[in-house]
Amino acid sequence: KIRTDEVVQIAEMCDGLRFDMAHLLVNHNFAERWKTELTSWKYSTPSSEWWKEVIEKVRSAYPHFVFLAEVYHPHEKTLQKLGFNYTYDKTLRDKLGSGEISDIKNWLTQHDKDFYYHSAHFTGNHDEQRGSSYFGTWWRSNAAALLSYTLPGIRF
Repeated sequence: KIRTDEVVQIAEMCDGLRFDMAHLLVNHNFAERWKTELTSWKYSTPSSEWWKEVIEKVRSAYPHFVFLAEVYHPHEKTLQKLGFNYTYDKTLRDKLGSGEISDIKNWLTQHDKDFYYHSAHFTGNHDEQRGSSYFGTWWRSNAAALLSYTLPGIRF
C-alpha cells in the first residue's frame, strides 16, 4: 500500500515513469528468487499482482500516465499484459549486437505487432556500453539505430 501510494503521488507530478528491473516484482519471479527465505518465513504468494493493482490505481486518477518497464527476456509480454505501456526490448539490442542476421530476423518475426507497439527499442542506455563501442563501428551502430527506430513502439 505504501509503495502504491508513492507511485500515485509521483504520478501527480509527471507524465510517466521507468521502473527499474520491474520483472523482479512479478509474483512468480519474486517467489522463485527468494524461495528459501520466503519458505522459512511462511510466505504465500499474493492472490493478485502488485503491478496490476498499482497501474489500475494510477490510471484511475491519471489515465494517460505512461508505465515503462526495464525488463529482460522472457518477461516482456507478462508486464505488457499487466498494464505496462512499454517494456524494454533488450533482446533486440543483443541480437543487433551479435550481427547474426538470421537471429535478428527470427526475433523480429516471432512476435506479433502488438508486442512491438508496446516495446521500447534502444541501442544504448546508462546500463549499456555506448553504441559505437558495442556494435564495433559507427556504421553498424547507425544501422542498428535505423532498424530499431523504424519499428513500432518507442525508441531511445
